This record gives sequence, structure tokens and C-alpha cells, in this order.
Amino acid sequence: MAVLRRQVLLVLVFVLCVPGTWSGANSAALTEAQLKAGFLYNFAQFVEWPTPTLEDDPFVIGVMGDVNFDGALEQMQGREVNGRKIAVQFVDEQDDVSGCAILFIAAPDDRATASALARVGGSPVLTVGESARFTKLGGIIRLYKENDRLRFEVNVGRAQSAGLRISSKMLGLARITKEGS
Repeated sequence: MAVLRRQVLLVLVFVLCVPGTWSGANSAALTEAQLKAGFLYNFAQFVEWPTPTLEDDPFVIGVMGDVNFDGALEQMQGREVNGRKIAVQFVDEQDDVSGCAILFIAAPDDRATASALARVGGSPVLTVGESARFTKLGGIIRLYKENDRLRFEVNVGRAQSAGLRISSKMLGLARITKEGS
């Protein structure tokens, strides 16, 4: 009887300690916010910026607008990109964004998106957004959903004019748009 009790206890401990056992298979799936944060992190890995930086300088990911990453971006804080620690900054329309390596723009309309993009100007800032016309307005990367999958498109003309070099591996996964198209 003691052996059976011990086996039942071991099975119970195993079931309770293994993540996702009770919550089903869907809990293992990443949330959309985590996927977006992962895209931003991977973009940082596959883009080269023209200006040399010191290792002590943080790799700043700026977030402008009303967007909820459910803490996924904050979890990247302190991780490294090309030897630089990631720093996440939430900025508003009045803040200086020239120190950002990546700027995620969640603007409510095309006018606000165009205004935010104009503030970046020709700076070597990788702009990322989700609005339907983001790349047509001059943004570099647009995240979008297609067949329940998160995808991205790249405005290669705008990336070049910002002095950014995007890896061919990344471009091979993207839908490519041209500036002004």
C-alpha cells in the first residue's frame, strides 16, 4: 500500500510541476504581443545601422502610441543585440526619438503616423508599425496578419534612404514594397 501511495504521489507531483499540463495545448502558444516583441528583437539581429556605437550605449527600442505588449518588451530589457544591452523606452509625440535604433509606432490614423515618421526624418531609425498604409507613408517595416499568422513587409527604398542594411535572409521572409508604391 505504501508503494502504491508513493507512485500516486510521484505522478501527482509530476503533473502539477510540468508547465502547461492542466491548461491545455493553447497555453504553449505565444500571444500576439509576445510575437510582436519577438519580431522586434529579430529585426535588431538582421539589420545593420550605419553609425558606429559604443558598447556602453544601449540599443534603444522606442514605443510610441497606445500599444500593449503585455510586458513582452520589458522582458527584453537588458538582453543584448550586437554586444549592446536593450533599453525599452515608451515615448510620446514630443520626445526626441533620434536615439532610438528601432521605433515602433502605434498611431491612431494616417495623419498621426505620417507626423511620427516625419519626426524621424532621414535618421537611421528602423521604424515599425501596423497601420495598413504604414510603408506607403514612409515607414520601413509593417507588421500585419495574414491567415492568422503575423507577417511583415519591408519598404526597401525607405530602409536604404535611412542608411539601414537589411539582411537578405530577413528580406527573403518579407513582402517587399518600394518607396511611394
